Amino acid sequence: MVERVAGLLLDPERVKYGEAEMLAGLRLALGELSLRAGEAYLLTGLDGAMETTLPETLETLLVIGAAGYTALARAGARADWELQDEGEFQRLQTWAEGRLEDFRKVMRSLYPAHVPRVHGQYRSQAPWAAWHGTLGEEEEGSA
Repeated sequence: MVERVAGLLLDPERVKYGEAEMLAGLRLALGELSLRAGEAYLLTGLDGAMETTLPETLETLLVIGAAGYTALARAGARADWELQDEGEFQRLQTWAEGRLEDFRKVMRSLYPAHVPRVHGQYRSQAPWAAWHGTLGEEEEGSA
């Protein structure tokens, strides 16, 4: 997956972007995608995950989000560099924000906000038993 992110960033040799930066971008995009989908997705090898639970159909979307986060982090890190080309920060920031906008637009179409997801999160009744009593505290007037 890191190779695909590097490819989208036009840095297949990883000269501008290090693996740690791209892994951080993957973590952020995977976390946002998991929250939107209402399901905790995993990628093999990322943070010790032993398997990938992300559907193949969402891999390209994840790569777009990860590239956006990675480029935005680089833009922020370079914002005060004096030796950069005129407008480089703005171009990089604009590109990164565009990728993140694309990422979120597709997520909104796949997972509309009004559709309940998280495995019964919107139940009309509580999935637990009611507790009657004082949780070990003395009731008023009984002391």
